[in-house]
Amino acid sequence: MNPNYWSDLMELINGTVDVNDNNAAIDNKSMTEEEIDSIEDVEPSVQVPATTDVKIEKTIYGFDVKPIHSADNKAVTKAKIANKYIGYADGIAGSSTGLYAQQAQQQGIPVNSHDYTSTDIVFVSIPGKRGNEDIRKQQQDLTIKEAILALKSGATVLTDTKSYTDNSTYNEGEKRLKTELESYNPKYSENNGVGMWKLETTPTKLSSLD
Repeated sequence: MNPNYWSDLMELINGTVDVNDNNAAIDNKSMTEEEIDSIEDVEPSVQVPATTDVKIEKTIYGFDVKPIHSADNKAVTKAKIANKYIGYADGIAGSSTGLYAQQAQQQGIPVNSHDYTSTDIVFVSIPGKRGNEDIRKQQQDLTIKEAILALKSGATVLTDTKSYTDNSTYNEGEKRLKTELESYNPKYSENNGVGMWKLETTPTKLSSLD
């Protein structure tokens, strides 16, 4: 992991830099000049025909969400630096998690993609005490499994802070998610109302939901 990763991420959350102009926070490994030279010297393993158009798309970080409640304004901070979103809320009317999923999709942000890398910054939202208990438990389970997949793939996972989660009586999903994330012993930090989780080593533990 880039030794400046966490300080760079803090700057992104505080809004002091533009996430799409800050390579340090997105690239987890800084390359030396020797490594760059070695890449330039390697013959390509696949020859691309001259007539083939190869399009390389840049990953865009940051999207806009409009929370239902003022207490959810921290979601705006998470969304503005994320390039992917996780959150299941099928069958839960009025769910903020479902609303953010719709807003993310409308802006071309991958939602519950099952595909994550170490360069991803993933905003995770999980249902609280709303609607049918069995349905929300099912949707919480799906969200937690997807978040653990992102974590195990090396992505940075964004959630509510530990203290906010511990002091909330509504956010039962966040409590379950926090417990599961903690069991992997990732590096954790928080800033401006956002909890940040990232593994520094390859996990050996399986999720309790597997």
